[in-house]
Amino acid sequence: MPGAHSLAQHQAKPVLSSGKTALVQSSDAVGITLAPRAEAFPARPGYGRDGHPIALLANHFELQLPTGLFYHYDVEIGSLRHSGAVQPVISKDYKRRAFQLLVRQHEHHLNGNLPVFDGQKNIFPFLPCIEVGTKKTFIPWEVCVVLDGQHCRQKLDENQTATVVKKAAVPPAERFQNIQGAVQDCIKNNKEYLDHFGIRISTNPVKVQARVLPAPDVLYKDNVPVSPRNGAWEIKDTEFYRPVNMTKWSVLSLCNTRFCPLPAIQKFVSMVISQGKQLGMSVEPPQAIKECGQTNRLLNVLRKEKEAIPGLQVIFVVVVNKSPIYNELKSTAETEIGVMTQCVTDKSIMNKCNPMLVNNILQKVNAKLGGVNNTIPKSVKSVIFSKPVIVMGADVTHPGAKEFNRPSIAAVVASTDPFAFRYITAFRIQKQNMEVKARVEIIEDMKSIAKELLLGFYTANNQVRPQKILFYRDGVSEGQFRQVLDHELAAIRAACMELEAGYEPGITFLTVQKRHHTRFMPENRRDGCGKSGNIPPGTTIDTTVTHPVDFDFFLCSHSGIQGTSRPAHYYVLWDDNEFTADALQKLTYGLCHTYARCARSVSIPVPVYYAHHAAQRAKCYVDACSDIYDSSGSSSCGSLPSMDFLDAAVSVQSLMKEAIFFV
Repeated sequence: MPGAHSLAQHQAKPVLSSGKTALVQSSDAVGITLAPRAEAFPARPGYGRDGHPIALLANHFELQLPTGLFYHYDVEIGSLRHSGAVQPVISKDYKRRAFQLLVRQHEHHLNGNLPVFDGQKNIFPFLPCIEVGTKKTFIPWEVCVVLDGQHCRQKLDENQTATVVKKAAVPPAERFQNIQGAVQDCIKNNKEYLDHFGIRISTNPVKVQARVLPAPDVLYKDNVPVSPRNGAWEIKDTEFYRPVNMTKWSVLSLCNTRFCPLPAIQKFVSMVISQGKQLGMSVEPPQAIKECGQTNRLLNVLRKEKEAIPGLQVIFVVVVNKSPIYNELKSTAETEIGVMTQCVTDKSIMNKCNPMLVNNILQKVNAKLGGVNNTIPKSVKSVIFSKPVIVMGADVTHPGAKEFNRPSIAAVVASTDPFAFRYITAFRIQKQNMEVKARVEIIEDMKSIAKELLLGFYTANNQVRPQKILFYRDGVSEGQFRQVLDHELAAIRAACMELEAGYEPGITFLTVQKRHHTRFMPENRRDGCGKSGNIPPGTTIDTTVTHPVDFDFFLCSHSGIQGTSRPAHYYVLWDDNEFTADALQKLTYGLCHTYARCARSVSIPVPVYYAHHAAQRAKCYVDACSDIYDSSGSSSCGSLPSMDFLDAAVSVQSLMKEAIFFV
């Protein structure tokens, strides 16, 4: 690809989506068009027809409004005055100096006793107070009551999480029954107001006509097809599409030998060798099996292992179940040493060492080493794959509750092969998040990320540049659609033009939303999938409960094992490639079948899933380095490390940039 051109030398013309007018948008002094601004999002190109029909119920309820007009009135609310309002009688240092003053003034009357409020002896004068309001009013703890039903704004522990999942995992029939009951209660409790305005709410869920897309065949070695059944398929009699030979590998045990003895590890190794051969991998015996025990010198251990075995491909690391060493291990191996690792817990080796477990591990290892586990047929990928296509996925991870000294991290992955199986990754620390200490969803450095990934595709494909870009964006709410489109699409356009004058690949930009409240269930239970009776994988909805004009659809691509399936909601914000509804829905569904970790279709397209995993891996790096930073005394009360420190923390070695090391 030719070197970067000066933007001032290249006056690019906007690429317009079909049927739309565009306004020039630019933030550069030279005034070139970075991305056209559409007056509206792409219109629906028609409704999909592929798949067999299925009747569903949605947790939407029809609302009938009266035909009369509603008027807007301005209302002025007067000030409210309360007698007996709490007065700020407590000092700002949270010490109840009023009591101390009383004690000093009336010491001879108190005889060493402390005063109380209205004879209440359980109010303690030297405890902290609660500050309320803007006028610095301080209230004793003892007179306050914690209200029920409030959100817990901190991370739940494992037992709490399991309890929440168990309570929330309700089958669709029961969930819809509960929802209908809630609607009926709402109508009953507000009947007076509804009748006054002439509003009628149906108590029956909306009926939706949907379609179930046929599951694509999943291709393995020699294009042998395997047909998924209810979102899953078997791989025990197949070989990887492109297996990798594992000839230089080793095993390190960081466990106590009493809980994971050497014979158990050797049994696991033997199974890795035998199962690897069944999957088409030529697996040689490991170069070494070492028992290191729990060590605080992980960097030295990994470095010596890499130096001792030239061409080392991967280290299998046996760790204690739920060990806190995971973050440090991945950070050390991937940002400092440059060696691939695969963690296995002692619990798995001792209690779950079976072919299914080892197959799942080898699927991850084959992908990490650059192999291709499977792919989908060309007929699923639509006509745009007749030319080089780069598929991208993007996500931003934010610090959890009370993680005040952690930044938001953006991760973008991009495919580098015609199978859309191998991906490269780019990380960026969200600088604005550090400055304002708030969640910033817009990817600030998208231009440099896009350039990095486009160059990676170019290098991996013998200097062939992609002619089409398919961009799946996760984590964006509807209120951010315009902001994301204006900033991130513009940045991708600018990246293309800086790489080569006149380089304007067609871009399709769509969001993937999982945090919504729309649920579906089959109207006829016989159409359900599994014991729970969920909608089957491939269920697609683009009518009734979708936008009347814009190009959006719901797609449930996975099999709901427990609870009620939550479909992903896809919303097309820009489409130069003029997808039909069937083509985009079929391609999106197909991309849910190439997940390296398992032989199942997943709930969102693989590039989005990988972007989420990559962002979480970068968070592991930051957590590992920040723990050292905090313990060194370099930080002050919740302060963030410097940008240089954080950039270094997420800078992986070159070997990692060319592989999906985070699976």
